[in-house]
Amino acid sequence: MRAASVCVAAALLACPSMGTAKPAKEKKMAYTSLDLKQGLFRCDIPAGWGQARDEREEARTKVQGVHLIGPKEKGPLAPTLSLRYFASGNTVAQTADAYLKRQLEPGLVPLKGEKTSEPKKASAAGLAGFSFVRDTFEFIPPRSMDTKRIPVREEYVILERKEGFFVLLFKAPSASFKRWRPAFQRALDTFQPL
Repeated sequence: MRAASVCVAAALLACPSMGTAKPAKEKKMAYTSLDLKQGLFRCDIPAGWGQARDEREEARTKVQGVHLIGPKEKGPLAPTLSLRYFASGNTVAQTADAYLKRQLEPGLVPLKGEKTSEPKKASAAGLAGFSFVRDTFEFIPPRSMDTKRIPVREEYVILERKEGFFVLLFKAPSASFKRWRPAFQRALDTFQPL
């Protein structure tokens, strides 16, 4: 899972048009409704954030969703919001509990200073699940001997469904996490499985 974060970070650095909108304060942030093409869920997302999908990979893994890239402020990282549905029979984790357990395990290479909270009960749209927060780091540029270690905070909400489960993930540089966290709250408050 963490390898996927490195790939997304690399893609963001390679694509200068994504994540370059000017930052906006929450009371001025505009939202638009996202209705995932396959009709899996609907929620409000920040208008103007870049969107990335790989439908071919989604078909292969049976994990569908969208990855949103917000505006960069100071520094190389932008806030991101990932909204995904893990269908029954997906190739990543068979249950929400298995996904949670996998996320809470230490990484292959432990990062000094990384901290993960205990999971708490959570709910959204009438679905029960869990949430947790991880304080970790991104290394920019990735796969380089001369990288800069950037503190990042990740907030996960994992929602169980009769068939499969949803994962809503907000990630931002620690310095701007609180500034962009309302965008994640809006997605949670308006989230509706279809």
